[in-house]
This record gives sequence, C-alpha cells and structure tokens, in this order.
Amino acid sequence: EAVSSTKGEVLYYNGRMITAFFHACCGGRTTSPSAAFKGDIIKPLKGVSDPYCKTSNHYDWDITVAESDLLRLIQSKGSTALKLKGLRIYSKDRSGRAVKLEFQTDKGPFRIESREVRKTLGTFEFKSTFITKIEKNRKGYTIYGRGWGHGVGMCQEGAKIMAQKGMSYKKILSFYYPGARITDIEKFFFQ
Repeated sequence: EAVSSTKGEVLYYNGRMITAFFHACCGGRTTSPSAAFKGDIIKPLKGVSDPYCKTSNHYDWDITVAESDLLRLIQSKGSTALKLKGLRIYSKDRSGRAVKLEFQTDKGPFRIESREVRKTLGTFEFKSTFITKIEKNRKGYTIYGRGWGHGVGMCQEGAKIMAQKGMSYKKILSFYYPGARITDIEKFFFQ
C-alpha cells in the first residue's frame, strides 16, 4: 500500500533529484556522504541528530578483535610492524564517526581509514564507524560503537519509531533529508 500510494514521487533539492541514502541504524546521528563514501555534501545530506533509534537493538554494539588479527590486518595494508602496542581513534568527522584509526606499533604509528578496517573485519560484526571507545584487554582490543551501516540519509530504525508514533512519511523524510522537497516525477521533469 505504501509503495503504491507514493508511486512516482521523488525527493529533490535545488532543482535536482537527490540520492536518498538509507541505512539500518544511525546510533543517534546521521552523517554526510563525504564521511562515509566520498559523495557530494548537500544540505539534505549533511546529517541530523536523531533521538528516535535509541531503543534499537543496533544502537550499541561491541566487537573484540585479537591482537594477532589486527596485526595481520595492518600488514595486509602495507605495515611492516611485528608488534602492536596500541589502537586509538586518530580523526573523526562532524557526526563523531571515526575517519581514521591509528595503530601504535614497533615501527611507529600506522593510520588507516576506519571504513577499511570495518570492511576487512566484516560489516556484520563491526557494525559502523561510529566508534565510542577502544579498550585493550586479555583477548585483544574491544571496540565499542553505535549504529549499523554507513549512517548517511534515513535511519530505518528511527523512521520505524517515527511511523509507530503516527508521523507521516513526508514528516519522516523532511526530518532525515532537511530542505528536500517531495514532488511527482512528472511535475519535476515538466515544470
């Protein structure tokens, strides 16, 4: 019913259709395409603070990775290190997501984009780059984070809660894509 009733509708901004990115759960804040995958930053995709997804099972997560696995990971990316001495967030984007991680090694610091680490370790386990804390322990390093997915555009978990509270799809879309407008595709092309 929802698909049929919105057939032919598009989101646009400044006379251009926008790519309406979406993800599972933002962890409380969406981010811009440039932070996630080098896309254009336009007002509707700059990111918003999202209070709606807090009750999601994917809001908080953690993963413990063995030191030997992390060492193999950085070696596969060009490091000649033989020992890992520490791991920290090196830089973050405006939303608080980690852009680069720094591995302290016996050969000095080695920095790598956090999305590369996530992709290598597995996006199902390493749910997002919204890393909140890193702790060393007996098993290796435990990485704590929030959300699931790249974090750009609409948070599906937040949108679900908004819909359950009775908000319309137009209200939901205007929340996640501020400044974007909805129109019929024929009107868009023939105005």
